[in-house]
Amino acid sequence: MYASGIGIRRICATFEEERILAPGVYLFRKTGTKAFHPNLANPYRWTLTTVRRMLSNQFYCGDTVNFKTYSKSNKLKKRLKNDSSKVLIFKDTHEPIVDRALFETVQKHFAGRKRPDKMGEMDKFAGYLYCGDCGRRMYLHRGKSISPEKNMFQCGRYQQGKHNCTVHNIRESVIDAIVLENLKKVTSFARSEPEKFHELTTKRGKAEALKIEKKAEKEKATAEARIQKQAIKDFIEKAKEYVEMPKLTAELLHTFIQRVNVYEKPTKYSRTEGNPVMIYYKYQMTTSEQWQILTSEGFSEADDAKAEIDTNTPISA
Repeated sequence: MYASGIGIRRICATFEEERILAPGVYLFRKTGTKAFHPNLANPYRWTLTTVRRMLSNQFYCGDTVNFKTYSKSNKLKKRLKNDSSKVLIFKDTHEPIVDRALFETVQKHFAGRKRPDKMGEMDKFAGYLYCGDCGRRMYLHRGKSISPEKNMFQCGRYQQGKHNCTVHNIRESVIDAIVLENLKKVTSFARSEPEKFHELTTKRGKAEALKIEKKAEKEKATAEARIQKQAIKDFIEKAKEYVEMPKLTAELLHTFIQRVNVYEKPTKYSRTEGNPVMIYYKYQMTTSEQWQILTSEGFSEADDAKAEIDTNTPISA
């Protein structure tokens, strides 16, 4: 639900409407324990903290996590959060109930905006849209008095001080159109020519595997190649599921996109030039590989010598 763009508050309301017992109440009815302070007067009431904790619990994707907390003394009952370097994670120790890719997608979104804005809406690009020059997240600016067509993203580092970076203004409607059009072309290619798509996207995987072989153990290289192969296979299967894409949604971003970089306009403050945009998909193909796919599909005829994806869409102020 969360990966499809539904916020935590709405998830809680849905669970209550569907009369799903809260975990504390469920455990009390099963074992009689009140360790999790069950609300017996309102057994179907879910709290935001409970859902948030469940969404970030790595146990559900098959892992065992030890030493998350510690105590300064055996005389003290209070547990303190341990440093991440001291936490031990043992992967695939039991049968998962949540797909690992889905779990990591949700964690990526938590890295962005964690709560709805004052208008009660979630930014679908949270955790996905970054400044291509300084690497900081880009934040959405909108308001009740501003028409949706004027909603725009700005570099987070620029907002901390104009000397830190440049503004990197890009309209929400523009970045939506760029990503959606690009996504349609790539997924169309994956559906129509899966063998060619697989061959093209594994070139980088093989090269990276050879580098790893030289620097690390052979088993690690094999694992990297296997992960790359599975990611490509998953992408092709998902491309077959999502044929119709009328508009860009949080679900599409979570399913296909890894990261989107927005660069400053070639001519600063220009009203006729747009921002170059680089899109990184879940299978991690290189820029030149994306270019080959898009030009073979007739996506763009721009004569960019650097073989970057030309998404310079004009932005009118």
